[in-house]
Amino acid sequence: MTPSPMRWPRFPDQTGGRIDARLDVTERRLSAEQFRGLGYCDEAAALALHLLGRAQGVAVIAHVYQDAELLRHEIAQLENWVSQLGR
Repeated sequence: MTPSPMRWPRFPDQTGGRIDARLDVTERRLSAEQFRGLGYCDEAAALALHLLGRAQGVAVIAHVYQDAELLRHEIAQLENWVSQLGR
């Protein structure tokens, strides 16, 4: 027996996920601006994507495993990484 495919919930306005995509783009753009402010002009977009991808990835993994400590640990690691970039 083949499992049925996962169906994502629809938003009330029936955007089919476009709202989430716009939020991700906005978050990445704002993060890139912050990295540019730290002097990482050429790398800002890549650093922002790395930050967003790692943060979202660890959020998913922590949720799947119901492991809040993992989330706290990884947030501390990300904060340390950003702090090091700011020096």
